[in-house]
Amino acid sequence: MRKGRMLLTGFLMGSLLLSGCSRNSALQVVVPKKEQDSVLLSQGDETSVQEQVQAPVRYLCDKDFSNFRLVANARVIVPDVEGIRLKKIRSRAFSTEDLQHFQDTFLKDSTLYELKQETYEEEGYDETEIEVPENSSVDQNAEQAELQKKEVELTMGTGEDRQDAFTEAQKEEKESSCEELYSGQTQLAEPEVPDGYEACKALFLDFIDGKKTFYFNSTEDFSTLEELFHAAVEKETDWKEQLKIAGLSMVCEELSASIGDTLTLEKKELPELGGQKEFYGMAAEEDGLYSYNLQNHMDEGNPIAFRLDSAYGDVFSMQDQQKLVMESDELLSRTRFHEYNLAEVDLQKQGRELMKALGLDQTELWEVQDEKVFWWNYLDETCQQSEAEPAKQFTYCRMVDGVPVIRLSDQAYCEIQEDGLMKWPEEEIRAVYGKDGLLSFSWMAPVEIEDWQDDYVFLLPFSEISQIFEEMLEGSLTIETGLLAGELNISEVRLGYVRVISKELLQEDTNVTTENGQDVYTGVLVPAWSFIGTATGAIAEAYGVNEGTRISYMTINATDGSIIGN
Repeated sequence: MRKGRMLLTGFLMGSLLLSGCSRNSALQVVVPKKEQDSVLLSQGDETSVQEQVQAPVRYLCDKDFSNFRLVANARVIVPDVEGIRLKKIRSRAFSTEDLQHFQDTFLKDSTLYELKQETYEEEGYDETEIEVPENSSVDQNAEQAELQKKEVELTMGTGEDRQDAFTEAQKEEKESSCEELYSGQTQLAEPEVPDGYEACKALFLDFIDGKKTFYFNSTEDFSTLEELFHAAVEKETDWKEQLKIAGLSMVCEELSASIGDTLTLEKKELPELGGQKEFYGMAAEEDGLYSYNLQNHMDEGNPIAFRLDSAYGDVFSMQDQQKLVMESDELLSRTRFHEYNLAEVDLQKQGRELMKALGLDQTELWEVQDEKVFWWNYLDETCQQSEAEPAKQFTYCRMVDGVPVIRLSDQAYCEIQEDGLMKWPEEEIRAVYGKDGLLSFSWMAPVEIEDWQDDYVFLLPFSEISQIFEEMLEGSLTIETGLLAGELNISEVRLGYVRVISKELLQEDTNVTTENGQDVYTGVLVPAWSFIGTATGAIAEAYGVNEGTRISYMTINATDGSIIGN
């Protein structure tokens, strides 16, 4: 139902030091270069981080290398804190408290349904070998009708029988509008095209909850609902309302299109899912249909993640949009683009309120990106896209004692590494807003952060850090085919925490333990300078990003000048 996309930026960071990119042969992240007898700063020292590093307001550099150019007019951001301590960081699953926050914030008065796929298996066949008779759906319908006949004393047979049932129901309704045809909450209803999304949503939920039925058969019921909602779309004039109704119609199509496999819906509360490894569900809310995805364990290819999306809509970056225009002219020619002046400040306020509601108060807005959301409409087979509008994506980072945790890579895969362990993705928190509010929210690889050392670490002056950056840059951009071509533009230099995985620093044999059957990864947060910007040409290609994508192109340990990631 959803299409995922992820960008691979940067190289894999498996240890604190990279071969050929470090000034120190041993891992000594708290040893100052000029005071080898002193390891840590005393808390009693009258100093601040800014006084230690003596960073300028802006970092300026315009330098030609062998085959590329470095241009830097970057603001330098230093945390306004007294000092920085090393911290311990651990992976974790979503807690019951997290799930309760999701329930209270996103669902409110809406009902969440889990989509379950049940497969019929016959003796002597596996799932791929089952042969389905051509009339199997008729046999299944007849069997279900026979079972319901005992309860409601109503014979179900051919289409004429069902039409007779409708006629009889209309007669009885005239005699007594309050009389039910059979026991329970289910009532026989003649199909009428509903007006507007709210009426469609109410009808849809009534059928899911078993309060209404057309044919006493879920497959045919949802086929009828699909047709009704399709007709409701044609009656509607507002395109946003059309899309919301179209989402319901497409769900009904998926619910009805099954013979060997049966898709069922079951009511759920998010806090109930704490012990569940995977969950896929949906909720029909005031703003439309939303999909809910929860992966509460890490396996090969999938990190721990929670994702909420406005159904049948995909968010693309501006670079992705340009690529779509180049590769899919015919497809985009059938798409209507709606341009709005999004008030970024108001959206940022909504984002702050969202973080607070989710218990993520200790976060900071890290980046704002212009996006385009495409609403996919499958009602018309000749038109795969119907509408598109601008959106804003907000990326948040954790704040630990006033210091941001910098994310070095957009890597989201959990592939197996050479040591046999899975790659541990970095935490990512994102929210996408459009003109009418939240379109998407995702939280990947949640962590817990613990105090580890009481003393502040020593920080090198920024002048030494910038010198290291310029000296090491050309070597870091050298590959087997030679020096790269292009331009590197640095727009921001930030001092913050960076996660490193080092058994030596932890003084442990492994950084992976098992708790309650779940692998728990442990790392250390160290202070580091991140040189953030964009690149063109082969430099961008080498980092696996589109030209203009904003990432960190080098990260330098603030305590000893070693290269952490590039």
